[in-house]
Amino acid sequence: MQMMRERRDLFFLLFAERAEEVRGALPPDWGREDDNIGISLRIRSQEEADRLLSLIREGDLPFSHREIRAMLLTAPLNLQEVLKTGAFAAVSVSGDENPQGAVLDFAFAEDLLLQCRKTGTAFTFLSTGARILAGGRVYAIPAQYRESQAKKAGLDFLPEGEQEPVKI
Repeated sequence: MQMMRERRDLFFLLFAERAEEVRGALPPDWGREDDNIGISLRIRSQEEADRLLSLIREGDLPFSHREIRAMLLTAPLNLQEVLKTGAFAAVSVSGDENPQGAVLDFAFAEDLLLQCRKTGTAFTFLSTGARILAGGRVYAIPAQYRESQAKKAGLDFLPEGEQEPVKI
């Protein structure tokens, strides 16, 4: 953590699996001055999305930059209430990379894009995953094409006036 504070010229994004455990893992002197450190929270279900809203309202995610990573979805997500708070800068979706894992319904990704457009939240379709349901058919996507097929879907959205982050 000290190195992140010393290197204020860089932006660090921490990835968390369970949002409710984030607050307890932060150092005691954590504060908003750590504005070069953001958090990306994984959610897989509506239950986890609802917990996020509760954590935001309680002030338990003290980061200046927050993102949601919707992964391994087996049902649609309603993020409207979470996104309306303005607490999250971006949402990304990716399918399950395990060939025997969950099938991503393309309609779920499209619906999340619409929710993001309504709230002015950036959206990225990162990967189709190993299998995706589109047009009533399940497609098996070879690993080397999952990201490029997601990009070809054309779902990415960047609100007007925002810059694409530099990728290293």
